[in-house]
Amino acid sequence: MGRKLFLGIIAAFALVQAAVAGAPRQIPFDIDTIIMPADSPLKFKSFDKEEITAHFAGRVVLSGTYHYGMNEQADDWSVTLTLDPASRGLLPYWKNRPGDGTLWIDNEADFIRAVIPRAMIDALKRKKSGSISAHVSIVAEDYKAAVVCDAPDYSVRFVSLATTSLAALNTRPAEFGC
Repeated sequence: MGRKLFLGIIAAFALVQAAVAGAPRQIPFDIDTIIMPADSPLKFKSFDKEEITAHFAGRVVLSGTYHYGMNEQADDWSVTLTLDPASRGLLPYWKNRPGDGTLWIDNEADFIRAVIPRAMIDALKRKKSGSISAHVSIVAEDYKAAVVCDAPDYSVRFVSLATTSLAALNTRPAEFGC
């Protein structure tokens, strides 16, 4: 009987430890709270009060669908990455402004050169409308979570390509938010 009680206590302790280890960490700021997933490979680095931006260190492989096209609001070509749920689950986010899983690529030119076929970019620019998209996995770093126009704004710096699928030229333009 004593052995079963001891093993039961050990099992209960292990379950509690597993539950605690999987709990996200919260980092409160005046504007909002950052939620750090327990299994995120990123580490909190700093917070810039002027820019309302949390900075994170570390590299992460992210998968999702990129969208490249004319950003009408900026009157320039832009690229975003809409993350798959598993990748989104690795990244810190604002508690009250979680966003839709879309990231900006800070070094767009490097991403475009490495990922999007030049012939497709040329065809898109000749048409002056539409967009290019494909599923991609990238290695990224310098993740940032900002608040812009009272909305979440997430970005990364592209490091390298992990995998990609065949890009598609779309008739619909890419959509970019505030």
